[in-house]
Amino acid sequence: MSELPTGTVTFVFTDIEGSTRLQQFLGDGYAAVLAGHRRILREAFSCAGGVEVDTQGDAFFYVFARAQDAVSGATEGQRALAAHSFGDGIEVRVRMGIHTGEPARTDEGYVGGDVHLGSRICSVGWGGQIVVSSATAAVVSGGKDVRLQPLGEHALKDIDGRHLLHQVVVEGLRQDFPVLRSVGAHPTNLPPRLPELIGRTEDITAVSGLLSSGQEPLVTLAGPGGTGKTRLALAVAERVVSFFADGVFFVDLSALVNPSLVAASIARVLSVRETPGRSVEKELIDHLASKKMLLVLDNFEQVMDAASGLSSLLGGAAALQVLVTSRERLRITGERVVAVSALSVPPAGSQSGVDEVVDSPAVALFVARAQAVKADFALTEVNAGDVAGICRRLDGLPLAIELAAARINLLSPAVLLSRLDQKLKVLSAGRREAPDRQRSLRGAIAWSYQLLSAEEQRLFRRLGVFAAGWSLDAAEAVCDRGDLDLDVLDGLGSLVDKSLIRASATIDERFTMLETIRDFVVEQLQESAEVAELRLAHAQYFQAVAQQAEQHLIGGHQGEWLDRLDLEHDNFRAALAWSIEQAPELAGQTASALWRFWDVRGHVTEGRQWLDRVLNEIQLPSPERMRASQGAATLADSQDDHQQAIAHAQQALALARDLGDNTEAARALIGLGAVWLQQGDVDRASSAIEEAAALAQVTTNRHLQVRALCNLGNVRAAQQRDDEAISLYEDGAAIAESSGDKRGLMMTLISLGEVTAFNRRLDEARNALQRVIQLAHELSDGFYQAAALINLGIVEVLEGEKDHAITHFQQALTEAGNYNSTYLVLGCLDGMAAAIIDDDVVKAARLFAASDSLGADAGIPRSAGEQTLYQPFIDAIPQHIATEQREICRGPLSLDDAVALAESMMTTPR
Repeated sequence: MSELPTGTVTFVFTDIEGSTRLQQFLGDGYAAVLAGHRRILREAFSCAGGVEVDTQGDAFFYVFARAQDAVSGATEGQRALAAHSFGDGIEVRVRMGIHTGEPARTDEGYVGGDVHLGSRICSVGWGGQIVVSSATAAVVSGGKDVRLQPLGEHALKDIDGRHLLHQVVVEGLRQDFPVLRSVGAHPTNLPPRLPELIGRTEDITAVSGLLSSGQEPLVTLAGPGGTGKTRLALAVAERVVSFFADGVFFVDLSALVNPSLVAASIARVLSVRETPGRSVEKELIDHLASKKMLLVLDNFEQVMDAASGLSSLLGGAAALQVLVTSRERLRITGERVVAVSALSVPPAGSQSGVDEVVDSPAVALFVARAQAVKADFALTEVNAGDVAGICRRLDGLPLAIELAAARINLLSPAVLLSRLDQKLKVLSAGRREAPDRQRSLRGAIAWSYQLLSAEEQRLFRRLGVFAAGWSLDAAEAVCDRGDLDLDVLDGLGSLVDKSLIRASATIDERFTMLETIRDFVVEQLQESAEVAELRLAHAQYFQAVAQQAEQHLIGGHQGEWLDRLDLEHDNFRAALAWSIEQAPELAGQTASALWRFWDVRGHVTEGRQWLDRVLNEIQLPSPERMRASQGAATLADSQDDHQQAIAHAQQALALARDLGDNTEAARALIGLGAVWLQQGDVDRASSAIEEAAALAQVTTNRHLQVRALCNLGNVRAAQQRDDEAISLYEDGAAIAESSGDKRGLMMTLISLGEVTAFNRRLDEARNALQRVIQLAHELSDGFYQAAALINLGIVEVLEGEKDHAITHFQQALTEAGNYNSTYLVLGCLDGMAAAIIDDDVVKAARLFAASDSLGADAGIPRSAGEQTLYQPFIDAIPQHIATEQREICRGPLSLDDAVALAESMMTTPR
């Protein structure tokens, strides 16, 4: 080993990203790849003056006497790795971390915090990326083709504080990496890794600068279809994540046609749930009011009438910024428009050798995409002129270039240019009203379409019936009408190969297409004779999916079915919109089956809109009207619209009685009883639910029997007949347990745990509530989990385990925020107040008073059991605080302030 330098030195740490997967993929061949990687890096680092400190597996530890040499060695190493061929389909991506410090030198090497810091910096990067500490950045300059880009401050595992990190940006190598994988990295739903964006370096830098300055509330990337606005927006979003403390979130609006659903779509991405009596727009403004966040709204031209709502959102959330992609500007106050044009192409009439065209972004994109389908494709003196001609003929439009490059495995650039030129002249004719580039793009799509076989064309055209993607199963069911002489999976694979559709990177057997291509396909479908047949097949398929899912939404597989329905929500919207007009009975069946999904996943307002349309615009058969009314009643109750809930439930009850349907009659009576119980009409609630329980007993529906017993137990608890309530809960739990009804079991056990806790039967309560937490985890039901944590916290307060109780209230409070549930928040406030009263009686008094006033405003007073439990705590408060403090404690406190006060107890020493 060469002599290790001392004093101020610079460390370089490296390792191969995904080395385990690469080893599994290559098997015995991995050894040669690893050796080649070591040889390349050793040569680069030693030539720059580096000394090898350690090598373990695929990781290197080098030291340099000068920071500039370390950066130079790292950049040369990355260039050499990128230029080296490790074999077909093999990509070796190495991440590098660099830090400068004054470590202690020992016989074995170096020790101290600088060594750990350098290693941690390497670990948060991505393959192909060089990340340096602020200490290194302070003493190096970029140099030729190299510069430093700030990445913001990051927390690193086991390292105190936050550290400002930079990326070494190397000309000719990948620059647009996702946000660093640091501890507590800023939240985002951006894809974890995207293909490198070619030819947009200046655009990314300019738009990133606008957003990171914090001075531009709304930036719109405006340009025609096919220019790559979405990919540019994602690249910018990746670049600026570190500047937004509350995260960067992508919202795809491409499948929406109803502007009123934009707010709900944003809320869904941000996990903002609707609260009874409040619009989703108001919920969003409140949620975003103090957040430093970036929203990326893609394909806004679909919902341009929602621009005024976006303006209101920006007005109510001062730190919010929005990046929009659209084919036209939004024309609202504060908008900064950035025109997204096509990629530059080699000028016409210029020489077309490699040297003359290689720097063209359009040519670079063609070559990259061609190599993706034909690994040995290269730009040569022979084909450079033809490649330049293709890019010019397609006006530098990225989408059109990708479609053409996808054919390079069959056609040489010369033949491709010849055929493309002939076709586009024909295809562009007759559309003079469109801009030149739009004619070129449409022509390129049409040209790709015409190159398909007749059966591929038929399949591709039929795929236009789907909104925002489809599964293999859906494509086979809807697109193969018995007349398709082509295996659907093979056809989809062929369309993927030709860049006309895309296979999902995260979900097996799911496919999408770009909105620009879908516009063309929908046009072809609309002009065909089979459009009505395809729309009907689509509506029938998704009606069947909805009805199949309905029976699983109360069972052990609820979570996976809810996820599936979420994935297909845009297809359900499209199916409902068409079938309400053309196949009303299908619309009724679909909407009636989806109400529980709309309720659980927070689409309550939208669900009510669909059910109202079904009930008001369609002459439904009585069974379907009954089921739709049941769903409408539940959704109305979810928003505390008691008047409508009662009206819908009474209609469902009347129809059920006319049909002699005891099951649906019992459901309607349970719904009515629950609403009356919330309104304090205990006698009326008791009568309704007693009748429901009697009807449920003569059915074979075990879940319904459990619901009836549980709700009757709730009535008895409200009547302070707790022993009867406990007995009813236990009977319901036994039925649920024996029938495998996990949701019913969870529902009864939460009530059992609450009432036994209030009655100081603490062991019973703890056992019941811990089982609820387990079930809620299995069913991915955060609401029930939070409710169980609150009641478990109550048990721990009564047992004197106050620290454990506070922890559980805090966990529940976090989940309550995810659900925007005032009911859960009030439970947390009361529980936290009881837990802290001995340590901070003033804060406890404020929390109890806030719960009183907020509960009264929301129409959610404490239950009889809660009042009995907490009254002794409340009564004791005047004995411990001065008279003048009592008025302060009773002062108004907003919901957010009350939550903040409760959360502060987690960090306040007790």
